[in-house]
Amino acid sequence: MDHDLTELTADELLSEQCRSYFSSLNGLHESLRSDEAIGLLSLNQSFDMSKEFRQFHPVVQALLGIVLDDPETSDYHVLICATPLKGMVLYLAHDGDSRIVFETLEGFLAAAVKAKQIDDYVSEQHPNAALLAEDQAALRDLLSSLRLRGNADDIIPALVPSLDLSEPEFLINLIGEDFVIGEAIASQIAARPKAELLPVAEFCERHPHMIVRKAGSVARARILGSKGASL
Repeated sequence: MDHDLTELTADELLSEQCRSYFSSLNGLHESLRSDEAIGLLSLNQSFDMSKEFRQFHPVVQALLGIVLDDPETSDYHVLICATPLKGMVLYLAHDGDSRIVFETLEGFLAAAVKAKQIDDYVSEQHPNAALLAEDQAALRDLLSSLRLRGNADDIIPALVPSLDLSEPEFLINLIGEDFVIGEAIASQIAARPKAELLPVAEFCERHPHMIVRKAGSVARARILGSKGASL
């Protein structure tokens, strides 16, 4: 008997989307469903693994995640059930490079099918940059609440790539003295340099932790060297 997904999603619409997704898996060729390098989970496998992960993994706990695959690489794709990122798919990487990579379950499944066709991993089908949250104000509110947690630096870096970096003061406050969050934000500024982020990069350069200072220096250099930056 299949599990009731509403227990995980707490949202009937998202539960219906999940049911549709898992039903579509049944229609896929057995070679894809059984491919260990793709690692797609059935509904019951996903339910059980998600319940387990919610017991110990801070990102899955905070985002009310549903684990979608297990390619035995210690990296997973996770459906987010928490507002404001509900319905998006996060790549949960063991090396710390976690980020949102698909807008929908359908996008994730299409990437899995393509990966099978070209004999590759789903992770190789990711976009070059993380997807931005549609509601940036709500994402900032979520990050502010997560910042109060004792394990904030385990969760926030996975969501920083989905910020549009439009609020420098917010970024500075989010960093504070946390070197993990500071490095994550400085790295994103280096990847997406713009003049208005110079105060954030300079804040990072003055950070108590050397890792953030180095990342801040890189970010500042990228801003100063970016084409069209008017400083």
